[in-house]
Amino acid sequence: MRQHVVLNLTGNYPIKIRYAKEKVSPETYYDHMHEHAFMEICIILSGRMLHFAGRKTYKLGFGDIFFCRAGEPHYALAAEDSVYERYAVWIPQDAFSWIEGGNKSTLGIFMDERFAEINLLRIPPESRDKLKELLEDIKQCTDPGSELPPLTVLGRLAELLIFINNEAGHPDNNSELFGPPDMPNIIYDVIRYVRKNYRTLSGLDEIASHFYINKDYLTRVFRRYTGFTVHDYIRSVRISRSKMMLKEGRGVTETAFACGFNSTSYFIRVFTKATGVTPAKYRATGQDIIENRE
Repeated sequence: MRQHVVLNLTGNYPIKIRYAKEKVSPETYYDHMHEHAFMEICIILSGRMLHFAGRKTYKLGFGDIFFCRAGEPHYALAAEDSVYERYAVWIPQDAFSWIEGGNKSTLGIFMDERFAEINLLRIPPESRDKLKELLEDIKQCTDPGSELPPLTVLGRLAELLIFINNEAGHPDNNSELFGPPDMPNIIYDVIRYVRKNYRTLSGLDEIASHFYINKDYLTRVFRRYTGFTVHDYIRSVRISRSKMMLKEGRGVTETAFACGFNSTSYFIRVFTKATGVTPAKYRATGQDIIENRE
């Protein structure tokens, strides 16, 4: 189940709030690495998931808040079969430009430069009942039959953000919370190389040759720290870029070759498997700019 509400404020894009609850498994839940031009805040209720951002892997539970700033690559994987329940809020960079201090003052702890390499907040146990109450109020806003006025939605979102700013903290590293240790530099070198060269990149052999590294070793270490293969990552970057082009109204064939796919038919097959819709349908329906499979 997924339901959401869109809140139009100032700026080019709206705020979007989503509630989602669904069964997931490692075989069926795959979220490609992506980034946004806006802040994403994910509040976990349940699920055995791994969230990746920056140089860390996070194992999250109720009371944990995973967030990504604009431009930060991130993704999530199902660690095991479970019910994944969460709230997600997408906040454009100019959403609160009408308030003195803009997003920086409104989002507070999420924008604190002291925690620039952290993507996790934790609500202490004694405050989690209050968190549940606030989230239930938010859930009412996302109900498809809701007739709550926009001002009420904004008020409830503001109350939630204020609560998080007052109650949340950055947890210390511990084995229950974090996955593998910080990724080695080669992982980020490969990520940057793929993001720069995805249009012409031939594959794993080219990357291994460029970095003078054994491709079998690269395959093992990349999968260990990211959860997927180099090939999967190349494909996810190409899919992410193709979605941007399609949203701009570019043609399917033009998009396919511009994003590094060697044929239109292959692009259609890969895109449909990754998103659940064909490129043509994705382009024609004008997908909401704040769109995410998490």
